[in-house]
Amino acid sequence: MKHTLALAAAAVSMLVSTAHANLILNGSFELPATPVGGYTVYDRFGAEKIDSWQVQRTGGGFAVNRIVAVVNGSYTEGGYSFPASDGDNWVDLTGLLTGVTAGVLQNFVSVPGQT
Repeated sequence: MKHTLALAAAAVSMLVSTAHANLILNGSFELPATPVGGYTVYDRFGAEKIDSWQVQRTGGGFAVNRIVAVVNGSYTEGGYSFPASDGDNWVDLTGLLTGVTAGVLQNFVSVPGQT
């Protein structure tokens, strides 16, 4: 009886922890690793992928250079620093170009009314 009760308690514990798991995977863009003080560029056609995310073109017109950059929070340029608000990295939706934007998306399943 003790073994059955322990197994039941472990199963309930796993269900509770699964129910509160994050819906968004890699929300701080930590995977794959980005060089400390640097950045990594991704485009929607490249072999390199941001774990759990897809790079998407936004806006009208055709532009092959619709890219994003995952930037390490230690990155500095021109005396300015760009710290991440969560984790070590953040995503720059303009990539290396000013005025050209891209986006990232992730599909996930949710249940209305549940948190």
